[in-house]
Amino acid sequence: MSKKIAAFILIPTLLLTTMASAASERCNNAMRLYQEGLLQETGIGEIADAKKIYLNLINKYQDQTEILAAAFYRLGLMAEKSGQNAEARKYFNIIIERYAGQKKTFSWAEARLKQLAKPEKDPRPQLRKPQIMQTPLNEETEKTQPQLQSLSESISLTGIGINGAGINILEHAQGGIHLRFDLNHYIVLEAKTQYRDDLCLAGGRGYVFFEPIRPQNTVRFYSGAEGAAVISGAIEHGYMIGSFIGLELRPGKNIGIGGDIGYYYQKSIFPDHTEMLTMGNANLYVTFYF
Repeated sequence: MSKKIAAFILIPTLLLTTMASAASERCNNAMRLYQEGLLQETGIGEIADAKKIYLNLINKYQDQTEILAAAFYRLGLMAEKSGQNAEARKYFNIIIERYAGQKKTFSWAEARLKQLAKPEKDPRPQLRKPQIMQTPLNEETEKTQPQLQSLSESISLTGIGINGAGINILEHAQGGIHLRFDLNHYIVLEAKTQYRDDLCLAGGRGYVFFEPIRPQNTVRFYSGAEGAAVISGAIEHGYMIGSFIGLELRPGKNIGIGGDIGYYYQKSIFPDHTEMLTMGNANLYVTFYF
């Protein structure tokens, strides 16, 4: 009985060992054939012999997927270098269709297909367009264009101005001064004060313009946010914050006229009580740019 059990265990083990040894030998043989093809291709430079070896490998070792994918990739590269783009695409597409599990080779093939999909440059020399005699109208246009360009580059958003008739829906009118500084042709920062009776607001604004300033753009829309400290002898301290939208007219290079509307929250702390307000506000201003 013990001999039968031993034979029952030993025979499958020998079969598995034999099968594993055979699979390992096939893998080694396939790898040796691949390396031989690689030597012919990149070492000796015999492209035709390398192609024969790779094709022989593909026909003989169908079960070695990793090595087969690499062989198809080498065939695609050789075809691409020889200018046979259609054949190169065929080999790379085989990798995409059959060997998605070989992730590295798959990604390489995918990258080569994208490169092959780009339009090829026309190798023929480009003919220069014939020169056309300029008319006085063309000459006048060329004289005007540099002037417009320099005017666009010289226009600034840094300036000083006055703001007034800040018509608070709940309070009186107020006025003040502001100083602007442009970070670029879209974003502007502003230091601002406004006065009303014995009350002063001191703070700043940030503007985001929807398009850059140019000589032909006389109207520009913007949005932004504002924050200010509330200063008065009647209160201990307070603040106001809000956001707004508006537009600015540029009738000239150095002047801007604008207005905006916004919604604000104001908190004022008095010695005996605290006031909190939410309010709409309309602001008008004139700015002189440097």
